[in-house]
Amino acid sequence: MTTLLLFSLLLSAPAAPAPKPRVALLVLDTADAGAVARVETILRLMPEVHFLSEAEFPAERHGALRTTLKTVAEYPDPLVRAVIEKQRLSLRLDRWVILTGRGLFVQEAGEQAHGPYPVPGPRGAGLSEGFLDKVQRSVTPVSRPAAVVTPPFYRNWLFWTGVGVIVGGLAAMSLISRDPGEVEVHVFHR
Repeated sequence: MTTLLLFSLLLSAPAAPAPKPRVALLVLDTADAGAVARVETILRLMPEVHFLSEAEFPAERHGALRTTLKTVAEYPDPLVRAVIEKQRLSLRLDRWVILTGRGLFVQEAGEQAHGPYPVPGPRGAGLSEGFLDKVQRSVTPVSRPAAVVTPPFYRNWLFWTGVGVIVGGLAAMSLISRDPGEVEVHVFHR
């Protein structure tokens, strides 16, 4: 009876909520502090996304990434997207929102970039629906392969087999190459 009750409770339990996409803002080459504040406020107020906090994405790391990318090239360049993708994986993000002088971009997994979208004006004027759709799109859980840990080379049986063959071959060659006259025989009498 208790098993039936437990089973019915498990079936009637609400499903776990879908994970919110993890999003971070990367400001590259814009001097408009108002635009940065507007975009950041919009992302913080979106209940559909998890906007990374200052503790999760510190200002020092943001500044270092911005400086690195400025020395490489402008944003839609493939090399810049590759660097940003590596940082996305490091921070376990679902997507970046990138603010440039040309507009807003959204970069997802696999260096896939969308944009440019217009930067919203005061009070959210000019906020693009396409931008909101790309940022808020739910994340389908992707099973990531577990990290494969390879044992050290000396734990492999092939290594020790090779060592045995080489040592045995050297010992056999040294015995075969000896001249029979070089062998000394000592006989002890009592």
